[in-house]
Amino acid sequence: MRPHIRGKVVDHRCGPCVMYEKLKVDLTGVDWSPEALKQAALHYPKGNFVLADATNSGLPRGQFDTVLMMGLLDYFKDWTPVLNEARRLVKPDGVILATLLHGFQGHVWTNESVKSRTPVLEFKDITSSWKLITCAPLP
Repeated sequence: MRPHIRGKVVDHRCGPCVMYEKLKVDLTGVDWSPEALKQAALHYPKGNFVLADATNSGLPRGQFDTVLMMGLLDYFKDWTPVLNEARRLVKPDGVILATLLHGFQGHVWTNESVKSRTPVLEFKDITSSWKLITCAPLP
């Protein structure tokens, strides 16, 4: 996962940020849970953490090299508002990375079903259950 994380990073639904503990990342974490953000600050005190919804973070447009959404899309039937926010935040040459948990809440994520929901640059298995998608930024 680390080779994909570069530059200024925003992590939507960042949770407790345990994955960043041994990394040096210019991180902004967004989560709707005050408790998650409290834990995130303990695990990665160098981060900037924002209490906000994934569809409207209030962060500035086009400021991030990497937008991460680990397991976030699984919670949404309609990805459009979440992806529009991610696309708003990413720099024109940046990358949007998301993971999908195969079968979560009855969803079956196939290459075809994912491509029907968003412009996908890459779709691959990272484990038997998790899928990684790279989304295209806004034109």
